[in-house]
Amino acid sequence: VTGVQTCALPIYISEYKVDGKFFDFYLVAENKLVEIDGEFYHPETLDECRCDFQERNYFNDIKKNEIAKNNGYKLQRIRV
Repeated sequence: VTGVQTCALPIYISEYKVDGKFFDFYLVAENKLVEIDGEFYHPETLDECRCDFQERNYFNDIKKNEIAKNNGYKLQRIRV
């Protein structure tokens, strides 16, 4: 169509910020945040934490779960 401009939404946005926290990706059409969690760096339980940074990441991940939920986003965590 001549004279009509279209603006396609991006499929995803990387390093998407919500409430002061960065999420790895935001899938626009699905309203979904995606986090890629390395097994060593992102323990699933406190018992798995062996280093201070793992414990910090554990609690940071819990906070991110809350932020996603409280702001109406779906959240998918992919363990690698």
